[in-house]
Amino acid sequence: MLDEIYLIISILLAGEILVKIECLRQSELLWKIVLSTDDEPNVSSLWLGKYQMRYGVSVLRVGGIGGVATDEVYRHQGFARRIMEESSTWMNSQDFDVAMLFGIPNFYHKFGYATVLPETWIDIEVQDVHNANLEYQIRTFEMANLPEILEIYHSNNADRVGTLIRNPDLWRRFNRGITWEQSANPFVVVDSNDQVTGYFFRGEDSNHVTVSEIGFLDQSIFPSILRFLANYANQVSVNQLRFSIPQDHPFSVFCRRFGTQTAVCHRRCGGGMMRLIRQTATLKKMCYELTRRLQKSAEFIKWQGIIEISTDLGTDLIKIDNGHVDHQENSTSKLRYKLEIAQNKLAQLMMGRRTAEDLVWDSNVSVSTEIIDLLDCLFPTHYPHVWWPDRF
Repeated sequence: MLDEIYLIISILLAGEILVKIECLRQSELLWKIVLSTDDEPNVSSLWLGKYQMRYGVSVLRVGGIGGVATDEVYRHQGFARRIMEESSTWMNSQDFDVAMLFGIPNFYHKFGYATVLPETWIDIEVQDVHNANLEYQIRTFEMANLPEILEIYHSNNADRVGTLIRNPDLWRRFNRGITWEQSANPFVVVDSNDQVTGYFFRGEDSNHVTVSEIGFLDQSIFPSILRFLANYANQVSVNQLRFSIPQDHPFSVFCRRFGTQTAVCHRRCGGGMMRLIRQTATLKKMCYELTRRLQKSAEFIKWQGIIEISTDLGTDLIKIDNGHVDHQENSTSKLRYKLEIAQNKLAQLMMGRRTAEDLVWDSNVSVSTEIIDLLDCLFPTHYPHVWWPDRF
């Protein structure tokens, strides 16, 4: 039912303004949180979507926040703060693990969010695209191709931290470019048997032909994609191709032979941001991936002990025993080591933005020195990514 009310509270702000906060269900996976007064039905509001995010082999339930807005007349009066705080409370009651948003600079840190995603741009000069031949057929995407490109997407991103799981019955965002305003045209790559072997979403701006997402079954399609894009760039008279893809993506590595300019932006405060909502549930789910990482380490495969993680959300015990990582409700083990850290910095550690060795220098972080290298094994730096078509 549209506009089904999940939450409604009335409170006094500044001791004099009576406001109402409602959480209205707009669809199966989307809600709108609205703050209103008797005189104004929409003082401040935000959209909140339900997503599933990969954390390696683990899956986290994510509340994706977007469209945060306050009527200009009511700004700087604490209304946006109130709906942001209520959104965290509501997500906790609905069993979300973490919350994410793509934010403006210097605002969302007030509500416990920290930057966790880098922004990466790969540029290629069109004139440098040599010896890339159009050997595969490339044609415009049709809805009948959707199951095939979603299967490719999930295969390519099975281990990519940050990528979202797409519901084949609901996902239709194949026309999103590399900015909020830019649209894109989807294409598929087909082989001689007319089987889809890859796809990409092409957009353009005044200086670039752009790609917001690319997927493949076989890397042999890469030269055809690059030649197709270079040919189009010549048609529209632009000199550069620009890709929004992680720098370790196979297509990015392929393009290095033609000469690439890679820009990786790690914002101080803004862009792709995260905060923990249910710390214990999040850590429990992460144990599957942490076990996988630990079992790849010859140095720590036999390590035993308890890591006590304490944040502003509470304390959790993580047991490590001969290559297995588990969450413990309590423990009498004497092999106990401490990690005291704010929840937003724990989010940065788990997403690979910062290392334990780096965080230990922060004044409000305390780590038992014996586990710094172990933490860097469990939480290595990597290239988390949310593809532009999935951003909220």
